[in-house]
Amino acid sequence: MAIVTRTNPVGIDLEIQKIQSTLFNGLTSRGWASYESYDRAYVNPKSGGTIPEIYTANNEYKEVLLDDTFTASSFFLVDPTRRENGGLLTQTISVIFQADVVKLFPAITHRADEEMHNDIIGSLQEWEGYLSSVITGVSGVYSALEIPDGYDNRVSKDDMSNYHVVKIDLEIPYGYCN
Repeated sequence: MAIVTRTNPVGIDLEIQKIQSTLFNGLTSRGWASYESYDRAYVNPKSGGTIPEIYTANNEYKEVLLDDTFTASSFFLVDPTRRENGGLLTQTISVIFQADVVKLFPAITHRADEEMHNDIIGSLQEWEGYLSSVITGVSGVYSALEIPDGYDNRVSKDDMSNYHVVKIDLEIPYGYCN
């Protein structure tokens, strides 16, 4: 269980870190164990497609698609368009969750995807005024990516059997000199 954050974030990254901390604290207090929370991922080219990767250090990146060694993981994607809104910038951020719902909710005998959504949205109460959509299904969740053939096996597992993915979109206003 870990939260991977940036050092001294600014702009949208500062807002992401606030949301990320809120989610991590809320979800771990709801019993989410073996949960890996990543900050903003970049949509990087890979083998004829694009995948989400976080920057680690020294021009190195780590891919953050489903890793079944964790019960749950999440990462953020940022829409490249920033809109001016009353002296602030507004940008759409997406937080993508990938989980093994059987491990996440072992006492529940049905597919616990709605329980997963409930925990996430309940942990976002402080940000609920910014929530614009909840998206499920592999094609919708990964719509900003062009998953290369070599990754199809991992991504196709994401919404079958005990695996589930969900994307939460938020419209976040922020100041650039924060």
